[in-house]
Parts: sequence; structure tokens; C-alpha cells
Amino acid sequence: MIIIGSTFFYSYKRVEDIWIPFFLAMIGFYGGNLMLNQFHLKRKLSLIFTLIILYLPLLFYKYKDFIYNDLIVPIFGLKENLFYTNIPLGISFITFTVTSYLIDIYKEKFYRKISLQTFLAYILFFPQLIAGPILRPNELIPQLRTFQNVKLNKIVFAFSIFTVGIVKKVIFADTISKVVEPVFNSNIDNLNSLEILIGIYGFAVQIYCDFCGYSDMAVGLGLMLGINLPLNFLKPYTSKSLKDFWRKWHITLSNFLKDYLYIPLGGNRVILINQIKNICTTMILGGLWHGASWSFIFWGLLHGLGLSFLKIKERFLPNVMNFHKYINIFLTFNFVSFSWIFFRSSSIKESLHIFESIFKSQYPSLPIFFNNYSLEIILIIFFFLTHPYDDHQKIDKFLKSLRIEILVPFLIIIWLIIISFSSTSSNAFIYFDF
Repeated sequence: MIIIGSTFFYSYKRVEDIWIPFFLAMIGFYGGNLMLNQFHLKRKLSLIFTLIILYLPLLFYKYKDFIYNDLIVPIFGLKENLFYTNIPLGISFITFTVTSYLIDIYKEKFYRKISLQTFLAYILFFPQLIAGPILRPNELIPQLRTFQNVKLNKIVFAFSIFTVGIVKKVIFADTISKVVEPVFNSNIDNLNSLEILIGIYGFAVQIYCDFCGYSDMAVGLGLMLGINLPLNFLKPYTSKSLKDFWRKWHITLSNFLKDYLYIPLGGNRVILINQIKNICTTMILGGLWHGASWSFIFWGLLHGLGLSFLKIKERFLPNVMNFHKYINIFLTFNFVSFSWIFFRSSSIKESLHIFESIFKSQYPSLPIFFNNYSLEIILIIFFFLTHPYDDHQKIDKFLKSLRIEILVPFLIIIWLIIISFSSTSSNAFIYFDF
């Protein structure tokens, strides 16, 4: 049932891409089975060979233009060319999910033979198929083999989490996008400084509500089916340091990069200079995973340098710059927000122009500014007031405090608001592009 439903779900946008998840799944399934019967050198060679085949579609669809135009053309003096093709939905997430399966088998963290049917359900499981969370085999496969009956109170909680997710997406992310798009997609020279700033801070809210909203919906849908998916966000904008931020933002990707890249490179077991090199390498590749451009690479480098600075400080100056926690939260949030400029912009040049425009543009009359952007400002303020409580455990506790005759009308009202907002327009999820 999951395989059939997930196939229809994936093919709904572009049916011609449906071969992608099945091809990647087959590579992972047969490559994993091959390693189960091998040892030592043969096992390692099988892993390398399987991963090369696995990553070929990702390289073709996502990175061929970047490799040719930004790497090959400058070296050989060739003419630039665009080989534009649509990136299949979720190809990066599916590739990483299969990668985690293969590496966990290689390291014997998951050592059991499963049927092709179970493996396809693991890869195609529709709530997380398009944009994660990135699942390890131990997190989902055992649950798929033994489905649990779902009690009514779990259904109510699951539907409420799904509702929270769609509120974040439709009411917050899509509405706030109206102040973000002019900063990044039009002539920024026509905007004043406050419009640029609200666009920058607005994007920090938009990308969180967009991606966390999807993750909440995935968790809610999983719970409705009796499947517990891992948490992907945990109030990241309350982080007191950049290190803390990456423990709370896109948690499954952070764990993937740590376990399958940073630790194999040497992690913290090497001298400090090599630790810094490992951090920057991991974050640069994490940036490149998001998109094939120098701006994504620079965004990753910025975070790598920020994490490296904190590591140096902890080693040599542990008692220096120890601010109050709210100052640390403020500094961390602003570092993350302004580094998002490189993430969102189409080029480093455009990003630098945005920074320059903040100081060159004039400031408008505050009453006019608040009048023009009142709804967006209210939503951004409301987001920051409620963000410290954006926790599934706290939501569960709140739901249990409400009587059913209050909860049902409350959810109905929220859905009426969602429908009224979505009737105007609803944007595609940002992470569908990754």
C-alpha cells in the first residue's frame, strides 16, 4: 500500500521522473545485499562501486552545469553552455537515505537481510520522500516490518502536528515571502533599507517555517500511519551558539554529515588545524549539497569558519566573550540570518550588492513602512514570540490540557484560516529544489 501510494505521490508532479527513486532503491538494495556476503577488501570495493553508481544521477541532474561552466570552462577555455534539465524531486534526500543504508551495512550497524518490498517502502515512504527527514535504516525499517495500531489520542496529536506544519507553511512562509522576493528577485535599488532588512529577516523566518512546516507534516502523517519519524528541528533560532544551531537545524542532515563525513575525515581525534580543516570541508560540502553554485559553497564556508572560530575560542580563550545567553542568541541569529543571504542569492556578487544596499539606501518614514508591511511584521513578531514553544512535547502537553469540545472547534477555526490564506496563492516548498 505504501509503495503504490508513494509512487502515485511522487509521480503527481512529473510522471517521467518516477524511475529515479526506483533506480536509486534498486542500486541500494542489490549493493547492500552484495556487501552482506562479503568481507574486508571486497566489501569496501563493493561499497565504493555502488556509491559511484548511486551518485551518477545526482551529479547529472544537479551538478553538470556547475562542473562544466565553473570548473571545466575556465581551465580549458571552452565556450559556456547550459544543459538545463529539471531536477527530480527529492533526488538529494533519496540519495542520502540510500547512502546511509549502504554505509550502515558496511559498518555493520545494520546487519540484516530484508525483502525488496520492505526496502522499497523504506525508500519511498511518502511523508519524507521529497524533503526528508533523512532516515537511517534502524529508524524506519523495523517499524515498517511491524506496524502498530494507532489509538485515537495519537491520531489527534498527529493531526495537530500536521496542522502546525501547514500553518507554518501557508500562513507564515508563503505570506512572508512577499517581503522576501523583492530583495532577491527584483531590482533591489528600488528598495529602502528597512525593506531590505525586513526581507533578510523575513527569509530567516520563511525558510524555517517552510522547511520545518514540511517536516512537521511528515511527522504528523507518519504518526497517523503508526510510524515515528525523527525530529528534524528543535527551536534553532533559540540557539546560543553556531554549534548549538547545527544541533537544532535540519538535525538529520547535520547527523548525516557528522557521522558519514566529519568523523571519517578524523573528526575531533586529530590536531586542531586538521579539526578546522575537517569542519570547513564538511560545511562546504554541506553547502554544495544544497545547490550547485559558488554562493552555496561560500555559505557553507562561512558556517565552517564560524564553527572553527568557536573551536579555537573554546581551546585558547574559554573565558573570553562569555555574554549573557540572550546576547548569544541575538548574535547567533544575526550571523545565521545574514549568512542566509548567500544561501538565497543567485550569486556571490548579488549577495554583496544586498549587503552594500543596506547602508546605501535611505530609511523611510516608520508610519508608512509599518502601514505597508503591517501583516508581515505582525507575523514575524508573532513567530519570534512563539518560537521558544515550538516543541512537539510542549504541543502534546498543551493538547492534553484542552477538552475535546474545545480542541475540535479550535482546529476547525485554524483550518478555516489556513484555507483563507491558501486560496490566494501557495508557493512550492523551498527544499523541493534541493
